Amino acid sequence: LPYAMGGMERAEPTPGDPFFDGSDHRGQMGADVRMGLGSNFRVDMTLNPDFGQVQVDPRVVNLSAYETFYPERRPFFTRDDRALQFDLGGGRNDLFYSRRIGRSPQGNSPSGAEFTTTPGETSILGAGKVTGRTAGGLTVGALGAVTAEERGRAYFEEDGRVERFVAEPRSQYGVFRLRQDLRDAQSRVGGVVTAVNRELSGQEGLAARIPGQAFTGGVDFEHTWADREWLLEGYLAQSYVSGEPDALLRIQQSSTHYFQRPDQDYMTLDPDRTSLSGTEWRLRLARQGGRHWSGNAWVRQRTPGFEVNDLGFSTNRESIGAGGRIGYSQPDPGEIFRSWNVNFNTMHSWRNSVRDDLFSGSAWGDAYRSGSLGLSGRVTFLNYWGLNLDLDYDPETLSDGLTRGGPLMTSPGSRGVRLSGSTDRRDDITYGASVRYDEGLRGGHDFRASFDVSARPSANIAISLDPSYRRTHSVDQYVTRIQDPDFTATYGNRYIFSDLRREEFSLDTRFNYIFSPDLSLEVFAQPLLSVGDYRSFKQLAAPGTFDFHTFQEGNTVEGENGVHCEGGELCRVGDRVHLDFSGNGAPDTTIGDRTFNVRSLRGSAVLRWEYRPGSRVFLVWQQQRSGREFLRDLDLSRDAGALLDASPQNIFIIKVDYWLDI
Repeated sequence: LPYAMGGMERAEPTPGDPFFDGSDHRGQMGADVRMGLGSNFRVDMTLNPDFGQVQVDPRVVNLSAYETFYPERRPFFTRDDRALQFDLGGGRNDLFYSRRIGRSPQGNSPSGAEFTTTPGETSILGAGKVTGRTAGGLTVGALGAVTAEERGRAYFEEDGRVERFVAEPRSQYGVFRLRQDLRDAQSRVGGVVTAVNRELSGQEGLAARIPGQAFTGGVDFEHTWADREWLLEGYLAQSYVSGEPDALLRIQQSSTHYFQRPDQDYMTLDPDRTSLSGTEWRLRLARQGGRHWSGNAWVRQRTPGFEVNDLGFSTNRESIGAGGRIGYSQPDPGEIFRSWNVNFNTMHSWRNSVRDDLFSGSAWGDAYRSGSLGLSGRVTFLNYWGLNLDLDYDPETLSDGLTRGGPLMTSPGSRGVRLSGSTDRRDDITYGASVRYDEGLRGGHDFRASFDVSARPSANIAISLDPSYRRTHSVDQYVTRIQDPDFTATYGNRYIFSDLRREEFSLDTRFNYIFSPDLSLEVFAQPLLSVGDYRSFKQLAAPGTFDFHTFQEGNTVEGENGVHCEGGELCRVGDRVHLDFSGNGAPDTTIGDRTFNVRSLRGSAVLRWEYRPGSRVFLVWQQQRSGREFLRDLDLSRDAGALLDASPQNIFIIKVDYWLDI
């Protein structure tokens, strides 16, 4: 399936930017190859692929320390993707996350540059995979990919110099996965190996940021008995990364490790380390086939050095965890309900420091990281409408993440309730709604509401609208860390927090129209309005507590000697916040006020025409509008108007492929 693509970008240029004058053009050629290996296996290959016809990612305002997960949409990687997955415990964690291949370049531009430009994604020179299943029940998945070295350009205004720099090294990726069914598919064993190699020779800047090699391996099993009523499953995974000391130091200090925490002695931050390894395992026993009663219990461990984010995805840190669920369901229709169920679940985790004294209750208490208790119920009415109720309680714990690598800090408990419902999903028009409210036991709250409507007015039209609204008040939003050797209360650093009030509104819209079996249109649009108001600033008073010293706001006096704060420890000039720790009126440091008003619109329209069997033309229009201002409130009319007035970035693509049946 060879293809040819041409594209054009139009946007308002930035004054003085030598790399973009308001328009840009690009062209590309490549091919996809699909070939059968007998009747059970298939080979997929792609050469210089382009995925411009894929739906754009929605905008997310992420204030956490963790990476945002985006689902894979590129057809080469989604095809038969289950054959390559090796799930880790907890949400979307997996040893293989295909969006690492072709990711945005990771290198920094040279310091002092006035303007820089880098590719939006790394070019995939070629990739291939083999998937299939033998008659004996062996499922095989193998993938290999090579990505190009990507270069950026930097402009230095003082001498008009343009410098090229490497933004991403040439890299190779590999995944090999096996799963064997046993006992007529009642049991299964499997294994996986993944590998990443980056060509970093002579690339000092990149070698200091990312490791040169990364490997993971794992084995898993699943065993059912008693007519599949009981299930025992588990996995064991191992990771190994190697590279220059600076790159390994970045990993040790990242949000998935925090080896630098000053109040722990069971993890060692080693600035000279050139490799890191770790293990994760999990066992789960479940009763899944009972008519009424079901449940499970699990236990897992993740050691401090486990790191998979070069080719996998994980936001977990080291821990020992355990949990379980017990549920009762009634599948038989009654006078009101077609079916109903109720479930109780709980989860708890501890830091690996508890291994030093396993038989000490205080050690378990000090190592307690997180926990939750949940009660949920669902009913389905005779007309197939559904209603869900969830109650949650999280106890108070000692968090090792709130200070972003600093000392332990009390994480207040919370309680929450969620109510959701939906109409019969078989109808031509369906509705769903959800409301959730969480309350912090030491202040703060989180309110979320969403509504969705899906309509099929005819067999060839599908429309969906998903508006959502969120309002939160956080009393422990992390802002920054300020080094101060004289402030010994928190180990020579001041950890600055803020009360944060947020409001956010978004509206995901999808419209699909099938004109004929050969012609279709897919449209996606997401307007997003998000506001964050940092109302006060404070510093952690002591490790292991939720005690703060709130900076009293005073008056700003600007004179020949600069800014002074009178009548308080904090004063503001525009979007800058001056902090006076000593109380003499002269600010000791200045930080940015993180208050924001973000407006975003992302959308895409793809017209697909199959002009002959297997051969297609894609006409694509992508548009993005965005803006950010220093405003503390959300005003739908004002902000929506400003969003529509924002200068758009338009991308137009035409892509033609031609199927050759060889």
